[in-house]
Amino acid sequence: CPALFELFAELEDYHPLIALKWLLGRIFALLLGNLYVFILALMDEIYNKIEEEKLVKANITLWETNMIKAYNSSLEMATGNGTAAPFYVHPADVPRGPCW
Repeated sequence: CPALFELFAELEDYHPLIALKWLLGRIFALLLGNLYVFILALMDEIYNKIEEEKLVKANITLWETNMIKAYNSSLEMATGNGTAAPFYVHPADVPRGPCW
């Protein structure tokens, strides 16, 4: 792309210092456009992560509710006959939140 800018400078027939200023201005404008697009993409990604976090929180709430019910039922079985296995959840089965 800088070669194209040099062609523009030759076609405009400016003094080399003025052509250099135009070249730097064009590059600066392109970089600002690039930064703008990057920020928009980043904001979109953050919005998506927030939505994902809401879903994970809802799933964790459901999971915790079911685990409490399972724990209570295992306690009832254990106190009834004393032969029930203790309630155990493998750490890999515990849902985690989003990693970001």
